[in-house]
Amino acid sequence: MHNATHEVIPKRCSLYKQPRSERWYARIKMDDGTWYRVATKEIELEAAKSRALELMLASSASIVALAKKMAKPETKTITRTISIPKTKVIKQPIQQTSKPAANDTV
Repeated sequence: MHNATHEVIPKRCSLYKQPRSERWYARIKMDDGTWYRVATKEIELEAAKSRALELMLASSASIVALAKKMAKPETKTITRTISIPKTKVIKQPIQQTSKPAANDTV
């Protein structure tokens, strides 16, 4: 069996097969520089690449920083303030006044 290695992301994530296994394994470099090995549980190479990327992104704390680097520089965020009236018109039924009882004389 040929033991080939495929780079998913150079120097960050690669795929390889163990001897006597038909499944692909991922080798992922963590943010602190340590390497993490995990089974992708995939037999097909393309499915293993997708799974390795999912595992790498799920384990990385620098995803937001990477997304900001990939964003276009002309992208701008606009914040607008709107006012919402605080008063409400509520229709209530007219309350009937009670008549004083005959025994309630002062």
